[in-house]
Amino acid sequence: MHLRATMPILLGALALPILLLSPSTQQGAPAETLIHLSAADAQALDPDFVRQVQEVLSAYPGVTPREAEERVATQIDRQRVLGEIAEIHHATFAGSWYDLGTGTQHILMTDADELESTTERFEELGIQTKGQLVDQSLEELLD
Repeated sequence: MHLRATMPILLGALALPILLLSPSTQQGAPAETLIHLSAADAQALDPDFVRQVQEVLSAYPGVTPREAEERVATQIDRQRVLGEIAEIHHATFAGSWYDLGTGTQHILMTDADELESTTERFEELGIQTKGQLVDQSLEELLD
């Protein structure tokens, strides 16, 4: 993958466009994707972040570049919160998955109150969440 940044010299935290070029298509012409980043984000651009955004855009044609960026950027927060929930609520936590196509974190728990507080915690981070009550926790299933 080739990375070409089109960044004019700007003062302040203005959004900067970053042009990502994916590997050449069959005709030999690269497919282009425009991603918008803040000046701070552009300076700290991580090649893994760029790769992950490209993967989301390739796998989910209906996802916009901005949505792909947001979904990749929330991954660390989602993993941190899920780790805490699995540890704290191990007796009622039944599992979780993230739907990249819709940007929805799905949570499965056996307790309605804990499911509600968990859902609220994700939504406070700006992550769309859908909770579902189930009969058995992950702990019970693994015993």
